[in-house]
Amino acid sequence: MTKKIIYIAANDSISSKKERANVICDGKNDAQIINEAIQSFTQKGGLVFLFAGTYIILKVKDTHGGIIIDKSNVTVMGEGDATKLLLQKYQDCNAIQIKGVKNVRINNLFIDGNREYQGVKNGEIKDEIEEDDSHFRSFSFNLSGIKADKYSGDHHFPQNVIVSNCTIQNCKALCVMLRGKNMIVENNHLGEARADVVEILNGPGIIRGNIVVISSKTLRTHTALSTDLANFVSITDNKVYVKEGATLHLGFRTWHHSFFHSIKRNVLIVEKNAHVNAVVDSRGLFTSIEDNSFVNYNIEPVLLSINGLNNVSGNSLTNIKIGIRNSHPEYSEKWKQMWRCGFLEDMMVRIKKNFFYNSNIDKGSHKNKIVEGENVWLNVK
Repeated sequence: MTKKIIYIAANDSISSKKERANVICDGKNDAQIINEAIQSFTQKGGLVFLFAGTYIILKVKDTHGGIIIDKSNVTVMGEGDATKLLLQKYQDCNAIQIKGVKNVRINNLFIDGNREYQGVKNGEIKDEIEEDDSHFRSFSFNLSGIKADKYSGDHHFPQNVIVSNCTIQNCKALCVMLRGKNMIVENNHLGEARADVVEILNGPGIIRGNIVVISSKTLRTHTALSTDLANFVSITDNKVYVKEGATLHLGFRTWHHSFFHSIKRNVLIVEKNAHVNAVVDSRGLFTSIEDNSFVNYNIEPVLLSINGLNNVSGNSLTNIKIGIRNSHPEYSEKWKQMWRCGFLEDMMVRIKKNFFYNSNIDKGSHKNKIVEGENVWLNVK
């Protein structure tokens, strides 16, 4: 049976769109209209189509979201950047909250998180919150553009969530945070955020084909594209640009105690007078970092940090320093027991077939065995 489709127009949509709409928003609390449409769906789900226009998003009382998707098989779709979801001041919530459901798609929307006015403490407007600010920590993950997670106290995480072809910017915490199974973030245009731009937890998941631009000279973004407590995540074919004067702590990250990730065919460019601590921080094991292009236009090299049992091959590195972290003893003990062998006490890393342009390997004091070969070195003073 064909899924139900509800067409919604904004208060400022053109007249021809309003004529086609099932519902017309009043420009006061448009999230309520959208939520009512979602609640009208049966378990078969449906499509909410938002015509071009600006939709006012307010927090739903006693929740962490503006638009709440708590039914499976729901798609919310717009007309690209012309469909604008504007989170209003002082809402302290996620623009879109997905709770414990399956088969959800968010597509072709523009989301503005109104970062400056979220997570405000004692009426003080601050774009940058100190690391030890407990108020910010308590709100932090619920100040995002799109967040998917389980219900509080429940064990059922969302499954099969796709965020695609959206523009998401100006978010306080994260642009996209998806926790569950089969999470996909693809082909989006994303701006900086206070924490991570995109983060997938649990896994498996895919972060693919996104463009991230870090341009703020006052806000430090922690990580562009990342995993946290997730296994089997593929981060491929993304482009990250760190503009002059901007600060990004990490480009791509995999979390410790995680396994089997792929970081492939990405581009990260660090412009002059921009600051990046590491283009990659690979803390997990069995991670492949392949066929990427990392370009740093500053004098000081930028770190590419890897762990044991990582494979670094086929990359083009410009003014990059590969660093190998000392493996945590828990890794060795855990994997020795699993594989019943002792080779992980000195876990191997493979660094082959890379192009090093004014770049190097900092072998440091780690115990890992390095397998090298067929690397090309070009150093120009």
